[in-house]
Parts: sequence; C-alpha cells; structure tokens
Amino acid sequence: VALFLNCILKVSFAQVSYGGSRILFNDNFLRGSSSIEIVEKVLPYVDNDRSREDAEIFAEERGYGKTKFYGFTMPVNIDIKTSSSQVAMADSGKVYLYQITSPSAYAIQLLFSRFNIPKGARMFIYNPEKSEFMGSFTELNNSVGNTFGTVYFPGNSLIIEYYEPNNSEFQGEVFLEEIVHCFVNVSRSGSYALANRAPCQKDINCIEGAGWEILKRSVAIILSSFTANNQFKYWGHCTGTLLNNTAEDGEPYLLTAMHCTEKLMESGLSFFENVQSMMFIFEYEAPSCGGEGGSSAIYNKSVYGARVLSRDIPKVKYENGYYDLYGNSTDYALLKLNVTSSVLTLWKVVYAGWEADLFKIPKGKLVCIHHPMGDYKSISVSNKNIGTANLESGMDNAYWSVKWSVGTTEKGSSGSPLFNSDYKVIGQLWGGASGCSNDVYNEGPDFFGNFSISYHIHGIRSYLNPLNVNTTSMGYYNPSNVGEHCYNKVKDVNETGVDCGGPDCPPCGYSMNHCFNGKKDEKEGETGIDCGGPCRPCGGAVQCSNCKRDGDEEGIDCGGSCKPCTEPCNNKSVITFGSNSTLPKVTKVNDRIETSGNIVVNNGQTVQFEAKNSIRLGNGFQARVGSNFTAKIQPCICKPVCSIERPNAYVFNNNPDRYAYYLASGYNRFNIEVVNRNGTSIFRGNGIVSVYGEADVWNGRDNSGKLVSPGTYYMKTTFYSDCLGISTSNTQDLTVFIAKSISSENYAVDLDNMLYAKDKISVYPNPFSDYFIIEHSEMILNIQLIDSNGKITIGQEINQEDALVKVPPCGNGIYFLKILDTNGKIFLEKLIKKE
Repeated sequence: VALFLNCILKVSFAQVSYGGSRILFNDNFLRGSSSIEIVEKVLPYVDNDRSREDAEIFAEERGYGKTKFYGFTMPVNIDIKTSSSQVAMADSGKVYLYQITSPSAYAIQLLFSRFNIPKGARMFIYNPEKSEFMGSFTELNNSVGNTFGTVYFPGNSLIIEYYEPNNSEFQGEVFLEEIVHCFVNVSRSGSYALANRAPCQKDINCIEGAGWEILKRSVAIILSSFTANNQFKYWGHCTGTLLNNTAEDGEPYLLTAMHCTEKLMESGLSFFENVQSMMFIFEYEAPSCGGEGGSSAIYNKSVYGARVLSRDIPKVKYENGYYDLYGNSTDYALLKLNVTSSVLTLWKVVYAGWEADLFKIPKGKLVCIHHPMGDYKSISVSNKNIGTANLESGMDNAYWSVKWSVGTTEKGSSGSPLFNSDYKVIGQLWGGASGCSNDVYNEGPDFFGNFSISYHIHGIRSYLNPLNVNTTSMGYYNPSNVGEHCYNKVKDVNETGVDCGGPDCPPCGYSMNHCFNGKKDEKEGETGIDCGGPCRPCGGAVQCSNCKRDGDEEGIDCGGSCKPCTEPCNNKSVITFGSNSTLPKVTKVNDRIETSGNIVVNNGQTVQFEAKNSIRLGNGFQARVGSNFTAKIQPCICKPVCSIERPNAYVFNNNPDRYAYYLASGYNRFNIEVVNRNGTSIFRGNGIVSVYGEADVWNGRDNSGKLVSPGTYYMKTTFYSDCLGISTSNTQDLTVFIAKSISSENYAVDLDNMLYAKDKISVYPNPFSDYFIIEHSEMILNIQLIDSNGKITIGQEINQEDALVKVPPCGNGIYFLKILDTNGKIFLEKLIKKE
C-alpha cells in the first residue's frame, strides 16, 4: 500500500510500506559515484533436506500436526549503522548498505531487535538484481517495543538500504538480531514448495467460495515461531480470523489456536506466548480459481506483532523424554494485532461474526477458510452432521468434530475458523486426521475448539462484548463496505451482472431465486429474510443500516446479525422504586425516575437509569464499591432515528452508465420520472438508495433503452424513508449533451478510452472528505484533481499499485479526477468533496 501526497497515517507496528525512491536503484546516483563495495555477511551452508526432516520430527513430538514449518532462525547480530558500507549524499544525509546471504535459502526473513528511526529516514529491502523490493519503512513503522520484522523475501541474498538525513532529530537504531533461513520454497513451484498441498484443496475464489467474498477478508495467514531445544526457533504457518465486537469499533481482535502462540521451555515449567514477532498477512490468495499472482499481499497487507488478550491454559506432562501440552479446554487464543483500525479499513479487511450459544447445535453447511501448507487461501465445506469430542479437556462438547465433503485441512491450517450456515465463527482448528481419500473422509475428522465455551468459560467475552449487552451472537462488520453492493439488486461498481461477477461478488449464475424473494425460506436453509444458508450473509451494511427490519433482525436495524438492540422504553412515564425493590439492569422512561427507602446497588451489579426530565435518588440509596451505576437525563426514544439529509442531485453528462444520481442519506428507496420539454413522460423507474447514501436514478435513456437526444429535460424524484414513514420530492432541470468527447481548457478525454479505463480503475469513497483511494490493475503514470473552475488542485506522478490520496485543504463541491495510465488511456471520474 503506498501513501503519498502528504498523507500521514499513524501506523505504528504494521509492516506497511510507504513507497519512495531506492538510492541504489537510481542510475543517476550510480553514474555519479565510484563503484560501491557493499559489506556482505555470508552465513554457513544449511542442508535443507536435513532441516526439513528435523522440523518434521520436532512437529510430531510436540503435536504440531497442523502447523507447517518453513524455516528456522539464525543469529547475525548486525548493527546496520556501524557495520555497513556508507555513502555520503552531499549535504542531505548518509546511505548505509549491507548484504545478507544464506547460500541455500529459498527466502530470508529479517528480525530486528532494535528499530527506531527518525522522521525522514527510510529503509528498503531488495535483491542484488534489483528486480524485487520491499519498503520503504519509515518512522511510521516504529513500535512501542522498538522491534520490527519482515515477511520472507525470496532468494538467498538481499540488500538492506538505510538512509538517514543529516539533520534528523535523533540518531536512528537499526539492529538486525536474527534472520529466518527458509528451508522450504515459499513460492508455488518446486518439489519442496509450500504449495504442495493436497490435491482436493479448493482456492477460495473457486465456485465453492461463492457467497464468501466478504467473509474471506477476515482470515489471515500467520507466520509464527516455535522454540526448539532452548536454542533456536522454527518458523511455521497458522491461520487466524479477525472478530467483530458488540461496539463494532474495529478493534483488531484475532482468534487463532493457542498452540500457534506457544513457546514451551524444556524445563516444562515455563509457558509464555511468542506473539511479539508474529506476522499476520491478509488477502494472501489466488485472484482466480487455480490462478497465480496473489503474493503481492505479503508485502502490502501484513502486520508485525500482537499481544495476547486471552488464551487457553494448557497442562504440561513429561513423557518419553519430552514435555508435552495436553488437556487444552478449547485450544484458543485471542490476540490484539499491532495495527490501527484505519489501516485495516484501508486494506478492506472484514471482521467476522460469531455464535456463542452454549446450547445451539450447528445445522446445515459448515465452512473452514484456511491456508493449507502456508499456501493461498482455501475453502473446505462440510454438508455432514457435526459431532462433539472431549480430547482430554474434561468437557464432552469442548471440540466440534467435522468431516469434510469438499477439501480438507493440512499443516498451516491450525487456528483457522469454522463457520456455521449463518456465516458466523463457531470454533478454531486444533487438529485432526482428515485428508483427500474417501476412506479418511469417513474415518478421520478434524477437531475445532468450541467457541461458545471459550466465550463463556474463559476470558473472551469481556473483549467481544464491551457493551455488556445480553447477546450471544454477532454478525460481521465491514467498515469499508467492500462487496456490499453485491446485494442491492443493481448492476453497479465492478459487477458484470446484477449483483454478480467482478472481483467482489459471487459468479453470475450462482445466486438462487429464493435469495431475492423478500421471504425467510427455512426449507431452503435461510436463517433470515433472503440471507443465511446458501444465500448471502445476514447483517452487514445493506441490512443493518437500511431503516427496515429484515434479515434476521429482532428490531429495526438491530439484533440478530446486527448490533444488539438496546433496552426498550418502559411503557410508563414515571417509575418509582421503594425499599427492597429489585432494580432492573436498565430503566428508561419518558418523564422521571424516583427512589425512596433503602435501595442498594451491590458489588458486581450494573444498574442504568435514563429519564427525560428528572432522576431523584432518595435517602437510603447506595451504590457500593465495585458496582456500576449510571444515571442519565435524556429522552427515551423507542424507535431508531434515521439520519436524513436533503437530497442533492448530480449529473454526469456523457456517462452512459451513470448519468444522474442523488446523495440521499437516510432514505432507502426512490421513484423517478423524466419528462421532455413538451411535457411527455419518457422514463419512469424506481430503485433503492445504497448504503453509501447514493441513488443512481437515471442513465440517460428512455423507457425503450435508447439514449435520449440532446436537449432540456425535467426530472422529478421522490425519496422514501420507511423507517420514519416520510417522503420528499425533488425536481431537477437537465441539459443533456451526448457527445463523443469531453473537453475543457485543462483536459480532453476520448469517451472510448474513458470507458476502457473504467473497467481497470475504481475510486472511492465518493463523496470524499479529506482523502480518496485509487484501486487499479494498470500502472498509473499521472493523476490530476481539477476543480469546477479548471484549477488543478493535485498534480502527481505515481507508480504504486493501490494508493490512498490525501487531498490538501480545499472547498466542498465538484471535482474531476483525471488519470493517465501506461497504455495512454485516460480515466475521468467526477468526485464530490463533502465534509
């Protein structure tokens, strides 16, 4: 992810790269300098075959049956600033260059025990051929513990380039303590490649993954270390899932298996977590079924480090000369990643929902999304009845027992989520004996720790239910709204059909009719209105913010897979409590609350009073130490209030896909009529307002589908809020200019080129406030943001894949974004700036 145009995001800890120029890549710099002799450290030769065999033995002895080891640490202890080749950059600063070589390595991973650099400094990692690189890493990568690490970088040799300006506020520290020698090929080719997974595995973007386009974004591959013989660490793969919480605030809580975090000392007496140096990588997947090209996410969407919030407490036993872990309650660990929610939103990460009902036995289809053998994201499906298991935990239902119908799990799948038919997490993978053969399907199940036990018996609840509401279930949270357009009954964004096709939606032909009939078809497996089972997930922005009771909601936009419904108003205007009254947890009235006599709120008890006019606490009222008592003077609102904004119309002349649209936040549907200047109605239609508050009301065509002739038209649109039971009508005069090109003093755009580019580039959000994001598949050379007066607000050359563009202070209104790519194609988009 490249951030530019003065965009500053405080992203401590995340391995986010920030672009910029590599010094050694700069031919002008090289021509102006004598040849540079780079200091190189060559590590001892490693027998990879022997290393793999030793790792397999270690894994079997310790019970890491579903953890894929790919390398081990080697100490280097290099102070980059004192040990490197140094090149002075005139008066600006100094460049430090150091080369690391491990002759037989398939790839190298770097672990810095001290990384604290000043503003203006930057570090890059690249291969000697200068064909691949990571970086830059800047002061935004500094962490509280002053540590830093990278994912594995392909090849047996790499160069570290560190630049520090002369006038920096302090002297930076860059100390490389260890490297990870990868004895397994981390690419998808070769006899020892990570991708040598079982032949029955299915990529997440195969047809089996249809319907999981949103939830797959919650799953990450994990790089984790495991201590061996108190001397060095093996590194292996696991899988984890980001979880939503009742506040839906984007806290980066990740669920995985406890055994993926452990570091067991040989004494058998000391157990502690090893998560400070973990790497978490999102969107590591093939772009299509069996496709290639997903590796870029390793560099762009990875997080370094986490801390343990809650985990299982294992027992330790000594047997056959080894200390082993056994009797795990559910083998879970809840981590908090060292990354901000804004970065995860930028990456379009989703937070999965969960089901924690102790007495609910899952029915219907079960799904596991995981990274087998450390490979691209895969999906396994079970259409068989779920079972339970003990596994020495002391509880008969501590683990779910699952046999697969499609796919399987392997090493690297540990910690991966088990989803029920409501698209909610019900467990994480411990291990098992599943495989691809029919015999194993029948006899070798996998075991997942029961999430409901982790939630109620262990410490997860306090993190996932910060509102302390009465709920055992939460739906997913999608702060970027990625993929939500796939369920609005309109062909929009990057779809190739209505709610289908493109990178975000299910393939066309997959959706079933019963998923769009406005009913809850239980016989078809739906758990809500047109959602759950084989249909889309219940909840999400489409259902939870449309001012209607739909999906599996218990109220309007609340309950079920949406946020829990708040306590309703009492039917009385005045409520009084006397001596020995039992206080409800929440009391809300429209007038006043009064108490008299001895009333006590005890230690551990939560009581909340809300009244519109007054709250009177009489003599004898006590709230003891350890209790939680609140009193608020505020109206008791019995129905949700939908935010309503006055609809504003915008017109895109010459855009046949999106001619006229409105911003109408708070409304959920509309009717539209277009009349020509003779008073004849030429178009009638209706539609819905998207979750972004946008309504595409007219595409510049008449009722027969033909483009209208140039001229003046009259458009009347009526918007409805079913939540509040209101409507409003707007009228708009339109002057239509249908032409081959769009031109002004500042730009000239051919319409054919523009339509070509629209398939390659997307820009969002629109309207924007202080930034927008450009997502594209073609290399961009130049962008310009032009205001309605023709003034260029931003002019910038870029060479990154996806980018967040921070806009300098400028007024609200209409802007044009002009983008030129390397094919000479021009993309023009109309943007609205709105604070």
